[in-house]
Amino acid sequence: MDLSSARRAMAEWLRACGPGPQEGFVAAPALAPPAGFQRASARLPQARLGPGRWGLDAIWRREGLDPGLLDCPAPVATRWFSLRFDPQGEPDARWRSFGRVRVWTPRLEWRAGVGLFLRLEDGADPRERRRCRQLLDLLDPAEDPARIPTWTALEPPAESAGACRAWQRQVEQVLATLTRPGAELDKVVLARRRGLQVARADLAPDWLARLARAQPESWPYQLSWGGPVWLGASPERLFTRRGRQLEAQALAGTRPRGADMARDRRLGRELLHSDKERREHAVVRDWLRERLTELTGVPPAARGPRLRRLASLQHLESRLSLRLPADVTDGALLAALHPTPALCGRPRGAALALLRELEPHDRGLYGGVLGFRDNGGCEARVAIRGALLQGRRIWLWSGAGLVAGSDPGDEWRETTDKQQALLQAWGRPA
Repeated sequence: MDLSSARRAMAEWLRACGPGPQEGFVAAPALAPPAGFQRASARLPQARLGPGRWGLDAIWRREGLDPGLLDCPAPVATRWFSLRFDPQGEPDARWRSFGRVRVWTPRLEWRAGVGLFLRLEDGADPRERRRCRQLLDLLDPAEDPARIPTWTALEPPAESAGACRAWQRQVEQVLATLTRPGAELDKVVLARRRGLQVARADLAPDWLARLARAQPESWPYQLSWGGPVWLGASPERLFTRRGRQLEAQALAGTRPRGADMARDRRLGRELLHSDKERREHAVVRDWLRERLTELTGVPPAARGPRLRRLASLQHLESRLSLRLPADVTDGALLAALHPTPALCGRPRGAALALLRELEPHDRGLYGGVLGFRDNGGCEARVAIRGALLQGRRIWLWSGAGLVAGSDPGDEWRETTDKQQALLQAWGRPA
């Protein structure tokens, strides 16, 4: 079934539905997000989570500071969720519309392999019915032509060079802390932000579709609550639960891909055998193992590290798996595992305190978590390789894991490589 047919079938159901809570369903296992989905972001909540879910508006919503909100009672089983990198931190104006910890159920939702859902709190309420008709009007099958924007750097070259020096000085401060005798910290992840703008906001292409095509191994995401849009393609899973079976991922240690096969293999071998990269990776893997064992009483099985090759980068990856006890909830997993040393540091409390002091910009959802939960399980992804779109302005985010032996110049190049993965997908030269 295509979008036009799904729209007609859902509109017919809406006309016929009676009073009280209602959920309409149309079997439509393969629908791309409509062109109207992108245009809706300035007017109402919208999200895409991975290749298999997109949704508009929210029939139910809860927010606060505690990841345990994911476990609170809800009118339907399906819940989507977002967490800031640091939920306890105060959001700045740019990130305020996203909240801190937020859980919601989309009013209009599509699930891959299943179909389209439309939900009403009361089918007899004319205001709700009108809102649902407005959502269905956005199921427009027409595609906007793809246009490559004209880019402008927000920072002049001299300021960019200054930003490089300032960030590397922060790296040196962190390294001095890590190597101090009796140091509590053994890893800190320092993030940086880069600003660009396009000539006209209305000429922006379909950002997410381009990114998903360029990075098919990653999990595309997009979220807006009627203001700025946070989007990206994340290669990193915090955890996946299917029934009681859990799998978590440690992803740390980075090299670019090579221009040819020989160079690519050399860079991969270099990554696999780098003492610094393996130590950085081990901090994340061992921390996840300890946290899961403390939470469940069951030591997880671990596999790795191995190479994980993406379109423009390669990483060290380990996977941890276990069968969860029945009393361990998804909210408890979020609280225990977020943020990991892959985005924060170890110990977590001391690393967060240092980052609040050092980083000049609010990370917002960069390094946070996006995901969904339903009757089948739960998927929680780390929101990295992302950009914040605000009118003509685009803010790119990336980070580097610092351990004893890190080189400030190498870490700057790593964060640049991560940002370039987005820019190249959008047609901007390096």
